[in-house]
Amino acid sequence: MLIQWKYPYLMKLHASERTEEMFPEMQVSESEYDWILLNVNLSGYYRVNYDQINLKRLARLLENDPKAIPTVSRFQLMDDVFALTDFGYVPIETALELTKYLAREDELFIWNVVLLNLIPDNLESTLKNHEVYPLLKKYLLKRMLPIYHYYAGFIRQNVDALEDDYFAQVYLEKLLATACWLGLQDCLDLSSELYAKWRDNPEYKIPFLIRRTVCCYGVAVGSDKEWNFAWEMYNHTDSVEEDEDILLYAMSCAKESWLLYRYLQYGLSDTLFYSNCTSVIISHVVTKDIGHRMAWDFVTENWPLLNQGYGHELLHDVLKIMGRFVKTDVQIRELDGEERRHKSVIATCKATTRRREIAGQSCSSERTQG
Repeated sequence: MLIQWKYPYLMKLHASERTEEMFPEMQVSESEYDWILLNVNLSGYYRVNYDQINLKRLARLLENDPKAIPTVSRFQLMDDVFALTDFGYVPIETALELTKYLAREDELFIWNVVLLNLIPDNLESTLKNHEVYPLLKKYLLKRMLPIYHYYAGFIRQNVDALEDDYFAQVYLEKLLATACWLGLQDCLDLSSELYAKWRDNPEYKIPFLIRRTVCCYGVAVGSDKEWNFAWEMYNHTDSVEEDEDILLYAMSCAKESWLLYRYLQYGLSDTLFYSNCTSVIISHVVTKDIGHRMAWDFVTENWPLLNQGYGHELLHDVLKIMGRFVKTDVQIRELDGEERRHKSVIATCKATTRRREIAGQSCSSERTQG
């Protein structure tokens, strides 16, 4: 039932058949089947923090019947619980409890808020370590498969049908990128297929809503031929700025170290790139699994030249990204010794290490459950 409270928000209550006015001092019954949902459909601009009992009841409800909670309220519930987790009000285990139903979730924008919280874009490389990554992969992939295959079918057979789907236009890329990042073979194959189709016919346009991911993993699973094609298309006279940005990123996705090193070397040339591209190339490479140390060595080796064009800001930015990969006190001291003037990096390292620990805890409950 929907009830207008005296305060500016709506409540949805599952209880007995009776209806009554609700007040702040109300209590939910002890029955495990009773639950309460506040601020239905985001009727007010605030977050809601439930007690542990009600959150567990809502989690159970979602697993049994996700549609019992309105779509916007499901989004709100996920967004609120992760925000409250970040601020320490809700245990991460509770937030994960609410996501167990996701195999039955068919709304992209709800998936997006979950993925942005579990795998933030700026922490993808950091989370890809032997402790956290296998747990994330095990936990998320089996839940992602239904919605992934639904949209992969459209991409392969009738991608034009998604043109009027606003949520697909905005959020599908994150879903596809996460599936590929987690190593879903069908996602890697799909990216390779579309990239090969573009190589065979440069007039073909990879759908823009997934172009960045397809180009990245098309290069990643390929060889120097795929990288060289990206380089060729980047230098194509008809390239638009948006496509150039995508290709600059895609060329940093190569899995062979010599290709990345060559890319960094290209970045020093004023004849191959505009001068402002050098820092962009370094920033892309330093976030990659095999690129962060390579980029650091490259910057320090070429520091006199880079310092003329970018000053200490570039070194500071690279150091901050390097800090994401630090795991031990010894590594922190080593990084600090590389450039003592950038003392703020130590705080960044510690904060990132804490985020990694939280991410690991968030999946620990799946270690035995599967």
